[in-house]
Amino acid sequence: PTPLCQVFETPEAEFRLDFPVIVKPAVEDGSIGITLDSVVSTIEDLRQQVRLVLETYEEPAVVEQFIAGRELAVAMLGNETIELLPIAEDDYSLIENPLARLLTYESKWDPESSYYKNIPSRIPADLDPADEARVHTAAEGTFRAIGLRDFGRIDIRYKAGIPYVIDINELPDLALDGGFWKSAEQAGMSYTQMIDKIIRLALQREGLEP
Repeated sequence: PTPLCQVFETPEAEFRLDFPVIVKPAVEDGSIGITLDSVVSTIEDLRQQVRLVLETYEEPAVVEQFIAGRELAVAMLGNETIELLPIAEDDYSLIENPLARLLTYESKWDPESSYYKNIPSRIPADLDPADEARVHTAAEGTFRAIGLRDFGRIDIRYKAGIPYVIDINELPDLALDGGFWKSAEQAGMSYTQMIDKIIRLALQREGLEP
């Protein structure tokens, strides 16, 4: 499942979804272009945010149904067989407004931002077995459907038992402060073991492993 969405190339395009929606640049990464103003609930604010994206980034705007649910990330390793690493959750419990519960650019990259400080990541996420199974099924199914290789991470909004896929990280950040490594560490790997496993998976896929 994915949130319903439209692609806007002009601010005046016909709006066919229900509010609230989130307005994002179509081809950016790392939450570039996402602020607290990105979630809108009126047609006037929608037009304004679409115009801002078009003019600032010179690319279409994705307008997507905003799912006010839990934010989960599933890191995976493998090809024919997929190893699912512990699920991470960005904890929004300190953010009172449900429409402000999102990962903005500041929340990821500005250590002085209140959002950076007040959205802790928890690994593993506190999910009961049935919820965890639904999230795993959606993540692994997405990995295979998109054709990811060796490793990847699927970001999900989980609401009312439905795992909505909101982002596919085909080349996730492997830095020591990155989410992929934190999940691998929780699975009992050292950083070196994680990198070694990724390289070996690629070599095996290409038939090059000694």
